[in-house]
Amino acid sequence: LNRPSSSPRQTNGPNGPNGPDSNGPISWALAVVEVDGSAPEYGRKNAVKLDSHRIASLIPISVAEAQRLVATSAAEEVLCYVHGYATPYANAIRSAAIYARAFRQTKLVVVFTWPSDPDLNTSSWLITKVMSEYELNYTRAEQQMHASIIPLTYLAKWIRRNAGSQRRVMYHSHSMGNYLLLNAIDKLCWECAGATHSSPEATAAKALSDVEYHFSRVMLDAPDVPTWFFEDVITKSCDLGVSQLPTVGIRWYPLVSVGIRWYP
Repeated sequence: LNRPSSSPRQTNGPNGPNGPDSNGPISWALAVVEVDGSAPEYGRKNAVKLDSHRIASLIPISVAEAQRLVATSAAEEVLCYVHGYATPYANAIRSAAIYARAFRQTKLVVVFTWPSDPDLNTSSWLITKVMSEYELNYTRAEQQMHASIIPLTYLAKWIRRNAGSQRRVMYHSHSMGNYLLLNAIDKLCWECAGATHSSPEATAAKALSDVEYHFSRVMLDAPDVPTWFFEDVITKSCDLGVSQLPTVGIRWYPLVSVGIRWYP
């Protein structure tokens, strides 16, 4: 489990996000989730109730302990789950456990939690007159999503560095979590494009290797993403070797009515 840290962080030096003594822009906890082993992985009538999975323990851990867990785990694959809009902390944990069990492979599960259900407190009479309570909260959640892009990008690099180059890493996101994940992928694409290399060909090769290395497998569940951004990042990242799997359900982004183009 990890979440964006609210504490100020140093960007350079030994305690910065890339320094040897860094905790990074995230904090860590270890969760244990219990479920009845006789219950079907896909539930009854393909529906799994969240309360069928119980959080048995939730313990804060240091970044060093998190590194040790990831590095020494015998799991074949790391599953990183990014939840969506208006998802309570406990439900994000339970959802990740449900997905991991349904996918069946031996997995180490990392849940990236972010403040997706905040209340937007404002004294502006104009804003409260023209926006509903849902729109106010959605707007605030979207602001928090954008503020979580750097921590998620940091986590992707952290996971790959500590999981080893041979361990598979899959990202699964839901709802507005897709917007967050695609922003992190887009950020890495821009980082690669902005790097200085000997030739355009070298820049393209660097982008291909970096983006595919960190985000080689991505599952997008009910994307709540502006259509133009969805198409742009999907096209760009697929060209760089990312394997995308959008799922059937689509949650439409407000004010966007054009269709989404599907990609293999």
